[in-house]
Amino acid sequence: MPYAWQLRGQPAVEMPAERGAGGYSLLGFWQPGGPATDAAFAGLVSETAWTGELFAQAVDEFSQTLTGPTVLVLDNASIHRAAAVQQHLRTWRSRGLRLQFLPAYSPELNRLEILWRFLKHYWLTPA
Repeated sequence: MPYAWQLRGQPAVEMPAERGAGGYSLLGFWQPGGPATDAAFAGLVSETAWTGELFAQAVDEFSQTLTGPTVLVLDNASIHRAAAVQQHLRTWRSRGLRLQFLPAYSPELNRLEILWRFLKHYWLTPA
């Protein structure tokens, strides 16, 4: 993975050299046309499944780094619409963050899904 970070206070997670039991869940933030490259990417790795609470915590940390108005484009995963997320919306709006949901069943509109597919099929596929 080109760049990854963990939630504050959480130990770094090393990606396994090969696939196997256990697995990891990934969460990514991608900014097209980001600084110094065509796109800036930051990701989080969890040894457990992402919950609405963990997602809200990650977005809250992300929102504290914003320097201007930002739109976070999301698919319709249940964690993106969780009660924990709804509780933060007013705070995030005051920081300049707005959530925009894609239409249901439209992964082709989510450019990060294309990156995940590439990672899954090319980087994580055993030789």
